[in-house]
Amino acid sequence: MNKFSFFATLVASLAVIPTACNMDDANPDTSGKREIEINAQIVSGLPTKSTVSPKENEVVVKSLQIFVFNEDGAIDGYTSEETNPATVKVRCSPGKKHVYALVNAPNEVVETEEQLKKTVSRMEDNADQKYIMVGSVNKEVNASSTVSIPVKRIAARIVLDNVIRQFTSPALAAKKMDLVSIYAVNICGDISYDLTSKPTIWYNKRKNESPAKISDLAFRAINKKDIANGSTTSVGAYLYVYPNTTTDDSFAIEFGPRKTRLIAEFTIDGKTCYYPVTFEKLEANKTYTINNLTLTRPGSSDPDSKISVEDCDFNIRVEDWEIGFSGDIQI
Repeated sequence: MNKFSFFATLVASLAVIPTACNMDDANPDTSGKREIEINAQIVSGLPTKSTVSPKENEVVVKSLQIFVFNEDGAIDGYTSEETNPATVKVRCSPGKKHVYALVNAPNEVVETEEQLKKTVSRMEDNADQKYIMVGSVNKEVNASSTVSIPVKRIAARIVLDNVIRQFTSPALAAKKMDLVSIYAVNICGDISYDLTSKPTIWYNKRKNESPAKISDLAFRAINKKDIANGSTTSVGAYLYVYPNTTTDDSFAIEFGPRKTRLIAEFTIDGKTCYYPVTFEKLEANKTYTINNLTLTRPGSSDPDSKISVEDCDFNIRVEDWEIGFSGDIQI
């Protein structure tokens, strides 16, 4: 079965209109600029085997900023719109331009293209129905120009579809097991718009610290009771985190940069245990799907720990959300 992926595109139709035309001759425009009318909308791209369709809450556009830079990187035009982000106008001079779009982002004040690229986006500025997106194109802007600006979410998406309990020990299989929550730990909290900066903010260091700023993105209370051995429990948990491309992992108690982990928190006869799933890397606008997390024995007492393949089994399917990982996992 084909997976349909998401390709978010900000379609901007630029009609270059001389501002002095059809105006009072007593007030001619001598600035040398032209008014560019941009009609913007988010559309889906063509379905491919490597991408998945987004959910409705993931494509909402609440605000739009357009930046127009000259070839030397100097700002030549800017506009922002929140009331009707589908249609905006920006003034700039004709010629070769670098045009950037920011969707659902805080208003940014920059003087150069490099400044914008190095401006840091914070995970806490995202929310449900308000995922920050960024994109750019290089375009010669003249009369009757049309510009399409593809934008992508900065966040990565983690999905856990199902949990399968398959304890091999009859004694352990007889114990009461409840699924409490699904969340992420070791979450990068910021990254530059060009996706090159190292994180300076970390959330949920080694455990769930319940930070209010990101709880709606990276924590899901599940509360599924009495998970029988041999059963499959539908979870359908979606988490949203910022990219993490840290190359070296660590399990040290003293916190340092390390890989992001999905944590499935359970109780077994009232005692808490954790099943951590480590992601080798998380990239912007990719989705990492665990179809089935299969549990074969009790998990760890520490959420930020190594997990044995004897404890659980899984595959991570990475696709563009364009998709990041998707598959089955057995622990």
